[in-house]
Amino acid sequence: MAHCCKDLSGTIWRLSGGMCGLSLTVCDSSSNGQPREDGAGLDVADKVRLPETHCTRCGHIGYNITLANQQCGRRPDGKNRCKGLTASAINVGDCEVCAACAATGYVGDRRCERCSGHGWQYVRDLPEHMR
Repeated sequence: MAHCCKDLSGTIWRLSGGMCGLSLTVCDSSSNGQPREDGAGLDVADKVRLPETHCTRCGHIGYNITLANQQCGRRPDGKNRCKGLTASAINVGDCEVCAACAATGYVGDRRCERCSGHGWQYVRDLPEHMR
């Protein structure tokens, strides 16, 4: 399994692995997604996993593809459910690593504000200049 994505800073990441585990590697954009020569890599244990769904209204991301095409379960006001639907986010390029937290969900010891602690940002519908 190999999945490549580009974060907001233009860094290409390759998520790969199998039964023995996963690895998240920074790739060189000039080498078509191949690992950088310096071997720079990050331990996937410190990363937030790739989302599988997102809400079409509030943008909330989720990790259970079986909930796709159902009403969002988030309660933004603490009382009423969001009116959006959860949609699939499993296509290559749907999500990008958050440039602020590098998929950890945290900046320092605080939850990342840019991605709401998810580590990834849904970008399929965003124009290139807004990413």
